[in-house]
Amino acid sequence: MKCPNCGAPDAGPGSFCMACGAKLSTATTAVSPQARTPSSAPSGEATSPPGAPQPIDTHSSRWWLGETQDGVAPVVLPTAITTTSTGPLKTIHRIAIGSVFKVTFVIYALLLGLFGCLFMVLPGLFGASLLGGLAGRDSDLALLGGSFIGILISYVLLVALGAFLQGIFTVIAAFIYNLAARWVGGIQVELQE
Repeated sequence: MKCPNCGAPDAGPGSFCMACGAKLSTATTAVSPQARTPSSAPSGEATSPPGAPQPIDTHSSRWWLGETQDGVAPVVLPTAITTTSTGPLKTIHRIAIGSVFKVTFVIYALLLGLFGCLFMVLPGLFGASLLGGLAGRDSDLALLGGSFIGILISYVLLVALGAFLQGIFTVIAAFIYNLAARWVGGIQVELQE
């Protein structure tokens, strides 16, 4: 099937031409773009007045830069971004320190558990046994190389200690926020129901 807009011999399997993007219909006959006049345009297609921006010709050599056949790029105006307020602003005056510690501890235990497994346990299982084999049986590295229990103990300790310390740091940050919120007010947020 030929495209009625650009005359491409194989417009593609869908309802739009793959070359120019024009809507295809099975009942129309192919009309070359040069032979099309305002009277030969399909009834559903609006003709543009002289001087109006023309669609981009995808067959030109620089269409991806936005240039048309006359060398002028079409003007695209930015759309304005409007923000609408849906309700009153609420102020966070105080953050509960206990809940901050619990949430931070759980989040960091999960994150450190995941990354610790990827970067410590798996390489430790495969790499440490190689180190132990290279060092020989009489060396201290041989004891580290075969110790699966040692890798797991250090993994659990690092995850627990890292999550605990990050929880403590976040509690200190929440305490500082509570002090600052007493002096200057808290952070205002907009809540949506």
